[in-house]
Amino acid sequence: MQKIIRILLVLLSSSIVYAQKSELSDLEVKYNMKFVIDTTDVSNTTVEERISLLIGNDTSLFKSDAKKKSDSIAWNLLENSHKAAGEGKAIINLSTAPRYSYFRETYKKSDKIYIYSKIVGTVYRFEPLYKVNWKILSETKNINGILCKKAEGKYGDKNVIAWFAESIPITEGPYVFKNLPGLVVDVYDDKEYFRFTMLSLKKSNLPIQPIKSYVDTSYQKYMDKRNELRNDPAGSYYQVLGKQMTNERQKDFKQGFKKMNNVLD
Repeated sequence: MQKIIRILLVLLSSSIVYAQKSELSDLEVKYNMKFVIDTTDVSNTTVEERISLLIGNDTSLFKSDAKKKSDSIAWNLLENSHKAAGEGKAIINLSTAPRYSYFRETYKKSDKIYIYSKIVGTVYRFEPLYKVNWKILSETKNINGILCKKAEGKYGDKNVIAWFAESIPITEGPYVFKNLPGLVVDVYDDKEYFRFTMLSLKKSNLPIQPIKSYVDTSYQKYMDKRNELRNDPAGSYYQVLGKQMTNERQKDFKQGFKKMNNVLD
């Protein structure tokens, strides 16, 4: 079943095509992510990953470090394969690329937040369906030497708790958890099915490169496409891998989707 879930993550992972020109970041925030894939089997399906938040003047990008490395390797291999094609051979071996679990990217431009997610061969960009309406509380605590203030809100069906630093007056945070009067240092849901905890903050001068090749859509249309994959995994499997799927395999895939029951969007 774990292999089935890994294949499903590949079918739902992001693209390696990026814009050539991009804004440069002023800051880089590293977060540790803990995310439960199957809420009925927390101990065996909790993944942990490092994710970077690049913050520029008017933009930000939230992306997995492992995915960034994987994309870089894939891009170099793709360029080399183009050169090799002129010699009559073009082989792309992605076995050296790092594996990653967190496949969504979020890009913020001014007051707009966009989520990028791939279904089979197409990357979709959509705005989140939900928006957190934060309630700032008086409670404070010290997190790794940073005095933080507590805020609560709802995101979809999740009760979210955030700790933010007023001493770092940046209205940024991981994923879509932003727009507080200070940088988000720690954010999680009340069942801790997900958690993003800040590890470091430093000045940076890195390109903020959102995915370039995508289909602009709505959240609902994106979910319609996702449900198509859920309901007809055989068609998507053949499209990506060029192989027919047995009835037993289809059953396993559908069961795998049921086990991927913790989603933010």
